[in-house]
Parts: sequence; C-alpha cells; structure tokens
Amino acid sequence: MLLSNLKLLIKGNKQQKQHIEIDRYQILKILRQQYPKKMLISSLIKITNIPQNRLLLSLGKMILQGEVYSDISLKHYGKNTEVWIDV
Repeated sequence: MLLSNLKLLIKGNKQQKQHIEIDRYQILKILRQQYPKKMLISSLIKITNIPQNRLLLSLGKMILQGEVYSDISLKHYGKNTEVWIDV
C-alpha cells in the first residue's frame, strides 16, 4: 500500500512545478488549529475551498517533505486519507 501511494505522490510532485505557498499556509494553519487531532483530506477540501486536485497535489508534496504526516501506509491516498502535524 505504502509503495503504491509513494509512487502516486512522487508522480504528482513532478507534475506540480511550483509549490503553491497559499495552499501550504492554509493547510498548516488549519492542522495547527486541530492539533493533535487528525483530519480527513475531504474535511480540508471543504474548509479551505481549494480544488480537490490542487489540494491533493499540495498535500502530497507536504507529505513527501515531512511537513505533514498521513496514514498512507494503511490506505490509498485520497479524500479519506487522514493527515496531521506533529508540533
């Protein structure tokens, strides 16, 4: 599971030439407010109003860089993936 998710994240990371700093800021702000709780990506989509594909790309890059933690070793990466930060 983890290997297939990592392949997907790396592919998306290559497609996204510029990391969208506004997305990163909004995502981290919300996750800090929710700390220590985990959030579903679907909840982040609703709260931020960032389009799903863009949010998935931004979060994927953040997961690969270690800024955000996730449960991608247990489930497929998508709207039902849980994400969190470790302050």
